[in-house]
Amino acid sequence: SSGINAEYGIGQQAQSSKSSDHTFGGELFKLNLYSEVLSPSQIRAMSEAGMCSPIETQYESRTLRWEQILRWEQILTEPRYGNVREFVPGECISFLTTELNETKVQLRETQERLEDRETRLNKSESEVEQLSTALNQTVTELEESRLQLNNCRDEVQEIESVLLKTRETLNETVQELSGVSGTLNSTQSELSATRTHLNSTQSELSATRTHLNSTQSELSATRTRLREMERAVRESESKLNESLSELEAGRKVHEISRWDVLLTAPYFNNLFSRQLYEQLTGSWNMMEKFIGVNITFGFVEHFREFHEEQEQADEHDMS
Repeated sequence: SSGINAEYGIGQQAQSSKSSDHTFGGELFKLNLYSEVLSPSQIRAMSEAGMCSPIETQYESRTLRWEQILRWEQILTEPRYGNVREFVPGECISFLTTELNETKVQLRETQERLEDRETRLNKSESEVEQLSTALNQTVTELEESRLQLNNCRDEVQEIESVLLKTRETLNETVQELSGVSGTLNSTQSELSATRTHLNSTQSELSATRTHLNSTQSELSATRTRLREMERAVRESESKLNESLSELEAGRKVHEISRWDVLLTAPYFNNLFSRQLYEQLTGSWNMMEKFIGVNITFGFVEHFREFHEEQEQADEHDMS
């Protein structure tokens, strides 16, 4: 080893050119350069595994701590000089065939997994597209929901305002109910007193009903007596009319006084009204105080006697 940037040839370090002098001539297989000395157990394991085994891939130390990676797989990719050809040891053909078949199986499985993943990827892309559409729709719905939420917030504020007013009204109503409750208690007391008074009134009403029944009986008897009296009055009026007829006939013989005018139709058996009075005011001023009195036979006789007495007194004074 002469440094990191030195060139190496298989067998010995080259001096200044890619000369094949002093290089190895023969067969090489799986030449690996390790960054550290392998342990006896590692060497034993490699020997027991055989030349065709890929056991060397298990050792990380195949990677140098420098920039170059000196692995057999890498050496096979490097440029070649001279008469170099590749070969596969006979004892490794069967192993490589098996490994190739396994690799094909793995490759096929990998291909199937890739196809499955591609199918799922296509499906995922479709689902992503659907999800994107749904997401856009959701965004639109969220925007609408946000607008509705703002509207709901305004409505909630209005409802809170209404609730506040309702609470104030409710407080006022509670106060009014408290007053009404007091009034109701007072009213119940008055109602109780009224009920007591009503019971008393019902008792009085019962007594009054009994008295009314008795009064109705008396009224019936009085009505009977009244009918009898009306019949007697009619008989008396008949007799009075006969007496008036006789009196009229007698007055034709005697001198008729001025009071006989009260026995005529406009006056007799009628109320002495202002109009009748005005008809007589020329000489009968004295009758004003009798306005409203019923003109009867006795009424006329009273004025007749008074007038005769007044005339006699006047004649006495003159003598």
